Amino acid sequence: MNMQHVKIISVSSLAAHKTASIKAQISILGSAVLPVPTIVLNGVTSFSQINKQTIDFRVVLEGTMKLCIQQNHKVFIFIGYVTSSEDIYTLLEFINKYKSHLAGVFVDPISGDQDKTYIDQKIIDAWPLLIALSDFVFPNQTELKLYSGLGSEEKSLNNHIKAFERRFPKPDYIITSYKDKKYGVLLKYGSKKRIFNHTYYNVKIDGAGDVFASYFLKYYLLAGYRAPKSCSRALKKTLRLMNYSFKNNESELVI
Repeated sequence: MNMQHVKIISVSSLAAHKTASIKAQISILGSAVLPVPTIVLNGVTSFSQINKQTIDFRVVLEGTMKLCIQQNHKVFIFIGYVTSSEDIYTLLEFINKYKSHLAGVFVDPISGDQDKTYIDQKIIDAWPLLIALSDFVFPNQTELKLYSGLGSEEKSLNNHIKAFERRFPKPDYIITSYKDKKYGVLLKYGSKKRIFNHTYYNVKIDGAGDVFASYFLKYYLLAGYRAPKSCSRALKKTLRLMNYSFKNNESELVI
């Protein structure tokens, strides 16, 4: 299928300042992205002064899908930041309604990082419903542990990974911020796993995970590469942007 016929409905946050979420996706995926924001903000939440407005995205989501069907697009959906558990139930209903028209469901269960959560418990309780029916999941290490079902008392990362796979047998996944003996990302595709190691940056980089996921979608869905090649290329591109931004003393990832 021609690239312009592939569309990715992206349901997530849209922040004005910093390269993150839908803003990163538009920069990398261009016209293939159909943005459906759940919330708009003046900047990412690492800023001290944040103004935000949640959005009832249901009408836009439904209308966007109807136009895709009308134009015979091949449609994928990417789900990132949600503002409430009701958002998740809305998305579950949408996916079930249009499952015959959706070519794939990609989920980034944005919940926390560095062993801390920053969303409401009701959202944490609801995320597994979406993860279970997805085709690909992008948890960081904190989120993988959160949704493995083992609880924080379990210290073995390998046990968390096994439990996550038992709990969610359907989706493939990429664990970002993966740290075992070395730092990197862990890809699980089918019955196989691969670790792609990279240099550890001892600094928080807003949007790095969003940029990586966007490049992965570009190579995997638009270019048609297999998962390992898509993951490798996405990681190289993200690291290149990070190195460039650091070298030039930029305050954000520059695309």
